[in-house]
Amino acid sequence: MYTTLLADATLFEALLAIDDDLATTAHAGGCLLCGGRVDHADYPRKPRGGPATLGPAYDRRFSFCCDACRKRLTPVSVRFLGRKVYLGVVVLLATVLRHGPTVASLVAGRLRAHRVLEGRPCAVCLGDRGGRSARVSARAIHR
Repeated sequence: MYTTLLADATLFEALLAIDDDLATTAHAGGCLLCGGRVDHADYPRKPRGGPATLGPAYDRRFSFCCDACRKRLTPVSVRFLGRKVYLGVVVLLATVLRHGPTVASLVAGRLRAHRVLEGRPCAVCLGDRGGRSARVSARAIHR
């Protein structure tokens, strides 16, 4: 079941469409530092682990550069695993295949718990984080 998912072209098209929407939103927002206009400055990628039929759209990671202060703006990607060239879906599926369906149920359980907590203020977010960012605090909650 999981291995046929990697051969499904519609999955990779959907991931590209999501990334395109995220990039469009980031582009419309402008520079986070000075508010200036941002131009495309995509990063080249040679994706690892995906099917050979990915196409040229997977050879670039969307990124922008401010025309005034030259600050980089790289939106979140659902195609690539962070700054790495590995495809995120391949790493996720490899983890599930290695550890079995218990990992999949654990991830699904955490996602359900996240939906329950969505919209509710949490103590860590409201209180003093001791200099840590909100992202680190959110990660600590879900562990």
